Amino acid sequence: MTKVAMRKERAGRNPRTLESRVTWLLVASLWMVLPGCLSLPREGTGPVRTFLWSAPQDRQTQSVSASDAAKAPIGVIIVAQPQAQPGFDSPRMTYMKRPYELQYFSSNEWVDQPTRMLAPLLVRAIEQQGVARAVVGLPSSARGDLRLDVDGVEAVQEFFDVPSHARIAFRARLVRLSDHAVLGSHAFEAIEPAPTEDAYGGAMAANRAVAKAVDEMADWVARCIRNPASGCK
Repeated sequence: MTKVAMRKERAGRNPRTLESRVTWLLVASLWMVLPGCLSLPREGTGPVRTFLWSAPQDRQTQSVSASDAAKAPIGVIIVAQPQAQPGFDSPRMTYMKRPYELQYFSSNEWVDQPTRMLAPLLVRAIEQQGVARAVVGLPSSARGDLRLDVDGVEAVQEFFDVPSHARIAFRARLVRLSDHAVLGSHAFEAIEPAPTEDAYGGAMAANRAVAKAVDEMADWVARCIRNPASGCK
């Protein structure tokens, strides 16, 4: 084969060689991108779905009679509007795939801010303890004997392990309004596994976690009122 013929043959093969290299690069790029695309959580492209926090039905049916309320050691407890930890102060549902990196679902969110959903649950849980004649959430014109402040509220689905889990955390502080003395302060945290690896599974786990944390907080408030010397720890 002459040199001219060999050059013509190479020229005929070059476009195919270039095309095969481009194809190989595209395939390699897809393999690098796909793990990130397939990693949890996965979301659809449909309309935004909304989720809420609510007390379990068995707890909703519990009530304190008027006669029991009249015997309560405290007149009125004011429950202030809870305050969120930075990053958790919107209806956007949060998740974490690694520590310290907070991310947000794009097509799933809470029906309201977690702190606003938490407030009525706190009121109801303390009412069921029967330690006050009335439990009132702010805003209100009622004059209270004690005020419950809740801050640092966090609500997140963590994909650190399988199954993922929902974590609810906050700090509560009980204040005597006559002299603004802090009777006690306590941090609460509850973690519940998610039944499915998506936002709906996270919402189910969050409802169980918030119910557990709120119940523990209400028990603590009751102990603190009945025995301030040791119950507020």
